[in-house]
Amino acid sequence: MSPAEGIKHAQLANLDLVEISPDATPPVCKILDYGKYKYELNKKQKIARKKTHKVQIKEIKLRPGTDEHDLQFKLRHAREFIEEGDKVRFRVVFKGREMAHLDLGKAMMDKVLSQIQDVAHLDDQVRLEGKNMVAMLIPGPAPKLKPAATAAKGTPAVAPNLVPNPESKLSESPVQNKEQSYAQN
Repeated sequence: MSPAEGIKHAQLANLDLVEISPDATPPVCKILDYGKYKYELNKKQKIARKKTHKVQIKEIKLRPGTDEHDLQFKLRHAREFIEEGDKVRFRVVFKGREMAHLDLGKAMMDKVLSQIQDVAHLDDQVRLEGKNMVAMLIPGPAPKLKPAATAAKGTPAVAPNLVPNPESKLSESPVQNKEQSYAQN
């Protein structure tokens, strides 16, 4: 149908000729009420925006001496955040001489990761940022490694971000490092 005929039919029906797909060959047009069409289109877009969930990062701060009950309380909140689809950042904060006992913070972080691994997994390895030990958890259980891939490498099927790094300074005590440096001199 030619554009002139389409306009003529639209005027007879007291409606508008609306171009739906201009890139198609030939272009697709419909005879409809343009005001009603725009209203319904806006309504669909509003509903789509309401259904989307923007992922937020929630942070939970711990100390190396955080008590068991306080830890369970914070883990309960972390589970709620993760079930809502948000990421959770655990931060173990060291103050003063606590930096000499990084092993306590590492133990605290390992305890947190072991208790929450059924609903979340590490996004990246646990890092030491200044006086803070940080772990980012994302929703969902840890991805399983394929058995064929693990057999080829000769390593057990464990999530790669949960395996402790043997060269990490977190696995060694700072006191041992000091004693070793005195022994070398």
